[in-house]
Amino acid sequence: MLKFRCLVAGLLVVLSSGLATASSAEPWLQIQQPLFQLIFPPEQEAEAQRVVTLLNQYLAEHLQDLPIEGDFKPVPIVLFAQSHVSNGKVGLPPFRSHWYNKPMPLTGLEWYDTLAVHEGRHMVQYQQYFDHETGTWLHFFFGESGVALFSRWLIPDWYAEGDAVWAETVLTSAGRGRNAAFNLWLRTDLLNNSPYRYERAMLGTGFDRTPYLSPYVLGYFFTDYLQSRYDTGLMDRVLANTGTLSSVSFNGALQDQTGLNLNEHYDQWISQRTQQWQQQLDALSLTEVLPLLQNPSDSWRSWYPVGVRGDEIIAVEVDVTQGSFLVAVRNGQSRRLTDLSPKVTASYVSGAKSKAVFLADDRVCWVVSVRHATRPDAGSANLECWSDAAGLAVVLSDQKITAASYADGEFLVHEFRSDRSSALVVYSADGQRLSDLALPQRALVYDIAPSRGSWVFVMQLDDGHGIFHVNGALTDLTLLRAANQENLRAPLLTNNWLLYSSDASGIDQLQAMSRNQFDSYQVMSRPYGTYFPVYDVDSNRLIAADYTAKGQQLIAVDFDDAMQVSDAWQPQSVANNLPMTIHKGAQVERARAEVLPYRRSSNLWNPHSWSLNYDSERLVGEIQSTDVFGRLNVTTQLGLQQSQADWLGSVNVNWLTDEGTQLGYLRQRDFLSSGEAFTLHGLSLAAPQVSEKGALQQRVQPEFRLIHIMPEELGSLTLAAASLGYVSSRAPAYQDINVPWGFAQNLTGQLALQTGGVVLLSDTSGVQRGFNHKASVEWGLQAQYRVGDIFSLLPATIFFPDSLQEELTTRTRLTYRHNFGAIGQTLTPALYWRNTELSLTAVGQQDSALTSAVGVTLSPNINLFRNASVMISPSFSVYYQLNTQQWSIYYQLGLAGW
Repeated sequence: MLKFRCLVAGLLVVLSSGLATASSAEPWLQIQQPLFQLIFPPEQEAEAQRVVTLLNQYLAEHLQDLPIEGDFKPVPIVLFAQSHVSNGKVGLPPFRSHWYNKPMPLTGLEWYDTLAVHEGRHMVQYQQYFDHETGTWLHFFFGESGVALFSRWLIPDWYAEGDAVWAETVLTSAGRGRNAAFNLWLRTDLLNNSPYRYERAMLGTGFDRTPYLSPYVLGYFFTDYLQSRYDTGLMDRVLANTGTLSSVSFNGALQDQTGLNLNEHYDQWISQRTQQWQQQLDALSLTEVLPLLQNPSDSWRSWYPVGVRGDEIIAVEVDVTQGSFLVAVRNGQSRRLTDLSPKVTASYVSGAKSKAVFLADDRVCWVVSVRHATRPDAGSANLECWSDAAGLAVVLSDQKITAASYADGEFLVHEFRSDRSSALVVYSADGQRLSDLALPQRALVYDIAPSRGSWVFVMQLDDGHGIFHVNGALTDLTLLRAANQENLRAPLLTNNWLLYSSDASGIDQLQAMSRNQFDSYQVMSRPYGTYFPVYDVDSNRLIAADYTAKGQQLIAVDFDDAMQVSDAWQPQSVANNLPMTIHKGAQVERARAEVLPYRRSSNLWNPHSWSLNYDSERLVGEIQSTDVFGRLNVTTQLGLQQSQADWLGSVNVNWLTDEGTQLGYLRQRDFLSSGEAFTLHGLSLAAPQVSEKGALQQRVQPEFRLIHIMPEELGSLTLAAASLGYVSSRAPAYQDINVPWGFAQNLTGQLALQTGGVVLLSDTSGVQRGFNHKASVEWGLQAQYRVGDIFSLLPATIFFPDSLQEELTTRTRLTYRHNFGAIGQTLTPALYWRNTELSLTAVGQQDSALTSAVGVTLSPNINLFRNASVMISPSFSVYYQLNTQQWSIYYQLGLAGW
């Protein structure tokens, strides 16, 4: 007992020190407003004042389209200054919004402006769910989990994101709806293929014609179509009638309002939009180009040029079935050099269409974000370089950097700091800081390219973006080209021309502006979009990525940098099909909002969800609490065991410290099947660490657990356990059914302090891609050694009970999984069949005897209620047990998205 108390005392010291960081480690401030509570660190106080102005303006605009009849539930919003991911979210439960600091060139707006309008729209959408009659009742019985259930099960995914993109487009002078790269995949697919039916376009299959089907794109155009055809109040009326007795589903509510269901509206919208895009395409006078590398397969595959080295083109390859690679291209053939992380190639694939990879003498380099093992609100980035001779090396580590380039032995790097200040910094080839240039607050620099001792790049400012030039000494910053209702990308500066990509015509085309006359021309006219131009000086040509229905091909066009305008060039044109009229009013200057301290330790208890559950044996109530930072989770239960006329309950606490350590505490009173009462105390401590190298990710997790069980009539049992886990895996391709390679090893030891019993478990597993991306081979080997009176760590399965008596027990498992690919069929209005998987499995256990079985499992994957996040996976299995020579049939039903 003394040992137990000492261990408990030690763990409680760790737990209390972790909790103490909530009040002492990092001060936080807050601004209270009628519609939201803004929580932020001191270094972002000036930014918080700006956010208050933006949010109040946008929320007022949103409430015109989506009015709230009841009270507006104030939204806690946390600005995470130390984060280095580009994201923002509003979620349930608990109801809160998290904004991450790193900007991204996605909408043509400053990053916090983007989050204010987009996430602000989500805040009002959730208010609609709270305000809904059905949502109100669900909230009464289940708390915020009930409202989350309403939004997940009854509201299609495309609505929330599409409506938010629609809002960012019509309420500002930018937004993704004005970005040609945003609709690139959909536009090209519709112009080359028969359109998917509504359910497949919305839900996908995992094996579609593009890397993924985006609810943002489908949702934006569908929302824009509906509100343009009817009025901007349509979606408010549809939401108000969804989940009611008259129209249970979103589809039924839309049909009640318009006379047409979702499928009929979708067909009409697709037809209308395809005609508009076909007319745009027919009006083009296409430029003949030289194909350098084309996709010979049927699946989506893209190449993005990085630069020219000798007689080879260095490029980035993204293949939806195989992954991401750095390649060398020569004579129409590509040679893969090394794997690339999807985090590096994401900017090429996504609507951002920004450069990430560049040449540095004999090296190829890029900036890659480094995530924290447990905290998304913390992170940094590395500057990494790869070469044939040295492999992958880190030049700069743990930096707040977003983009970089290289020339003449020096890197130019863009820094974006936690206080949202911005700078250009010059580093030597080996990573020594040489000089810097402060940029305007909140400035984002991307697509940096060298130009004979100077640099050219795109910079996003508060009032728009443009192409800028700076000399090598960082003393002369000049605006070369301001964006004018367009998105500018990938500038190149030659002797006579500024080359860049622009979507002013509604399609991303390669443009050129004279450095002498300042006239702009379209260098080539391509059907869908041209990106990432590279000037091949020795061959007098421009190399670019040219989009097709199967991905980006590499093409070339003649370019000799002459001063005269080529006969093939066209004057720059401007699109005549911009989104609907902007109705954003001028920003109103507000008085400085009052700033108050925010004590995290005083706001840890935040109950958000509750439930009351009853079965034939017990009645149990549950309350869940999560603080707005997502650091402390508490689940409490209290109930009555009817057969014993006695109480039961539990308290489960999980705390994530500022350092990323995970601490847990559990106290539970329950009853054994014999009716005997017992009390359990548990403490846990885990400190996971994550490292990444290229496409390979590794995770190490040491963990310690202490469990004390007290049967109230028989004494007590104390178990001390320690484990060390290791996982290594390669990032999957977009359409892989599993990681293409993975290995995991977990070692666990457990000691019963009273009896001296010991159990040791080694759990080894691995995965390897099968014949293609739709197949995988998975294996596992478990070995347990047990001495004395102690529980087994091996779980019970359908073949192997947990009542193991032998000292040494081993289990093996071998599974071959094969997915048959896209199904994409609607079974009923509530069921959509995505795809189907077949598994062949062999299992075995050796203890006092050998037990083994082989079987086959068929598992269709089905979306429920036309919602991408709600899935059911029924599985049908037939096994043959070799030792008993008996056949067994099993059926399981898995649910996801609750």
